[in-house]
Amino acid sequence: MLQDGITKHRWWIAMSAVALVLLVIAPYFLSPFHVRVGQQVLFAAGLALSWSILGGFAGYWSFGHTAFLGLGAFTASLSMSFLAAHLPHPTRLAAALRAASLEHALVLGATGRPSSTSPTTSS
Repeated sequence: MLQDGITKHRWWIAMSAVALVLLVIAPYFLSPFHVRVGQQVLFAAGLALSWSILGGFAGYWSFGHTAFLGLGAFTASLSMSFLAAHLPHPTRLAAALRAASLEHALVLGATGRPSSTSPTTSS
């Protein structure tokens, strides 16, 4: 079944791999302005996708994911600016993503509400 899906969508898989490689090497040949614009576009696309899934497919009206997105963006921007300023750009991005992930884990651990569970009703 998995093999059928891979062969059926091999064009999309190949194009996704090419796009991923281009995104990884883009900071080496683009100006910092263009890299930042690309980051903003990807950021907005991620927010739109999450809102589409929550509000459209699930029919769940919640703005809680926006708070976590803002916390992650704030943590990533601080770590990109201050904590990892001496690292090369791709390594700096990886460090910022790790810092944002750690921040999310700490906030979810402090609130006791993992985002992957939904409230259950008792019968």
